[in-house]
Amino acid sequence: MFKFTIPVFIATAILIVGCNDSLPPSDNSMNMDNSSSSLTFMNFYARATQDEMSAAYGMIMNKTNDDINLTGVNITDQIIKGMAEIHQTTIKEGIASMAKIETLTIPANGSVTLEPGGFHIMLMKLQGPLIKGDPLSLSFNDSNNNEYAIILSIEKMAMDMDHSKH
Repeated sequence: MFKFTIPVFIATAILIVGCNDSLPPSDNSMNMDNSSSSLTFMNFYARATQDEMSAAYGMIMNKTNDDINLTGVNITDQIIKGMAEIHQTTIKEGIASMAKIETLTIPANGSVTLEPGGFHIMLMKLQGPLIKGDPLSLSFNDSNNNEYAIILSIEKMAMDMDHSKH
C-alpha cells in the first residue's frame, strides 16, 4: 500500500500544481541585463500559493552558438525567502514523478520550455505566500559561473492545495 500511495500522491500533486486554465501573459518576466545576455527568459510566471510550495514556468532562449548549461536557480527576492531547484517530470509505466536535475542544457541557438508536466522550477520551503500580481526575483547560474537575474510574475492559484504534509 505504501509504495502505491507515494507515486499516486506525487502524480496528483504534479497534476494539481500544473493545472493551467489560462495562458500566461505574453511576457511579464524580464532578464535584468537583457541587452548583453546570452540567454533570454520569456513568459516566466509562478502560481500563487498560500503554502510553502509552487512552481515556475517559462521559456529560456539561447542566443549563442554554444550550448549553455544551467546548473542552479535561487530565489533572490527580498521579501519571499525559500529554495528553488530545477526539476523534471517523467512518466514511467503510467506513474508520474518529479526529480531534481543537476543541469538543464539550453541548446545553441535554441530554447527550452519549462511547463507543467516537463521541466520546471520547483519553489519550496517558501516563507510567505505568493500573491497574484506580485513579482518574484530568481537568479540562474550556468556552468561558466554566469548569473542570470529575472523577475517573474505571480499568476492566479490553480487550485487550493495543502502541501503541509509533504
